[in-house]
Amino acid sequence: MATALGCSPQFADFNHIFLTLLVIMSSSSIMFLAVCIPIRNHHVVVTWHTT
Repeated sequence: MATALGCSPQFADFNHIFLTLLVIMSSSSIMFLAVCIPIRNHHVVVTWHTT
């Protein structure tokens, strides 16, 4: 489907924009998980030691 859209001239711009947004969303979500998971693990470790 993606290659068919990429080969079609009228969908080439939309496919490029969609892939760019997909890369931006995936990279930002990976950065969010990379920040969120250590904080959550640290919080779990701290609460485990305090209790």
